[in-house]
Amino acid sequence: MSNELESAIDKLCEVALLTDPSDLPGMADVHTALENVAKEAEAADIAAVATAAKEAGGLCESIILDEIPDPKNAMDSMLEMFTNMKDVAAGNDASLAIGTEEITAGYVPPPHVDDTTLSEFLSAQELVLEDWEGYALALDGSNEDAESELKRMIHTLKGESSLLGMEDVARLCHTLEDEISDKGL
Repeated sequence: MSNELESAIDKLCEVALLTDPSDLPGMADVHTALENVAKEAEAADIAAVATAAKEAGGLCESIILDEIPDPKNAMDSMLEMFTNMKDVAAGNDASLAIGTEEITAGYVPPPHVDDTTLSEFLSAQELVLEDWEGYALALDGSNEDAESELKRMIHTLKGESSLLGMEDVARLCHTLEDEISDKGL
């Protein structure tokens, strides 16, 4: 590990430990320190640390923009990861995952979506995904029923997710539809 990377990680840990998630200038300093770690990790050709620093930078931005329901939990998860960066950079085995608890960033339901609608949609998706898997596994070029059902399910999820303001999911479904149309199944 280069001295520059070690110094950047030390600075990141120092800044992050002294910063409360509600302290916006402090969070901006954490973000800047993460950018420095990513840059130094790339220069040292340590992709795992560079990637983790960039992902943590995105989470840091979500905390700054007040998109995280529990910023304290998110910050604690990031701090745990930051302490492991030095070990990973030195070639030791350590986790760079950001926590084990769910951290939701970026999704804010539109005003017309109530909690019940969102909850029902999310609870139904486990079964929908199981069905997707079944139809996808049944595809062999001659099973037209499986192909048309899979296309229908993708189209339905695209519409539902768009209505619920889940634009990333809708774009993914649109891309899947395009790929299926372009290449056929």
